[in-house]
Amino acid sequence: MELKETFVSRQEIFHGRIVDLRVDTVRLPNGHLTTREVIDHPGGVAVVAIDENDNVLTVKQYRYAFQTVLEEIPAGKLERGEDPAAAARRERGNGRKLRDAHPPRRDPRLPRRLHGGTAPLHGHGPDLRLPAPG
Repeated sequence: MELKETFVSRQEIFHGRIVDLRVDTVRLPNGHLTTREVIDHPGGVAVVAIDENDNVLTVKQYRYAFQTVLEEIPAGKLERGEDPAAAARRERGNGRKLRDAHPPRRDPRLPRRLHGGTAPLHGHGPDLRLPAPG
């Protein structure tokens, strides 16, 4: 059996400044119909800045959805149609973010060097929290 869902219909639910929400009806490989809630977002970029001591630099930013300050690598959303490489250069050149960056404790589970690339996220939200190093 081929693992593919076939598009049947779409209902547009919400159009916002950053995201759009739609509900698609799809046919499963077994012939049953079901719905998929899909958030369309222009995407984002993240920059892994490494200092002279091989520390990955992070910034602290308040994130409303989590209702707390999170420590993260410098990142930003793509403008619709923006080239991801150009956006990465913009974030890398964001002096305030990198000036405020600091090295966190190194997590030995992480590789020493990271390489660039792009990948979609399957899902995100307050229920996805990574454990703190150490």
